[in-house]
Amino acid sequence: MTSSTLDSLQEERAKRLEEESATLNRRLQDVESRTEELQRRVHDLVLRLDEAISLNNLFLAYIESNGLTQDFKHFSEGLTPANGKVN
Repeated sequence: MTSSTLDSLQEERAKRLEEESATLNRRLQDVESRTEELQRRVHDLVLRLDEAISLNNLFLAYIESNGLTQDFKHFSEGLTPANGKVN
């Protein structure tokens, strides 16, 4: 092989590697973007879950403080089918 042939092969290889690098960088940016979006969504879901738990705790405290525990138990049992499965 001549020097110019080797140079040509090295240039082609360098060009392919640059293209592959650019492709990988775009994919990495896409993954980072999707990761950030998923982190935002998870954070939002955690906040909503925390709010739901707080509301549930307030509701249970209200039931207990007003002596409605048995009434609520009978009410909630009426909502659940005998087999325990909800359609």
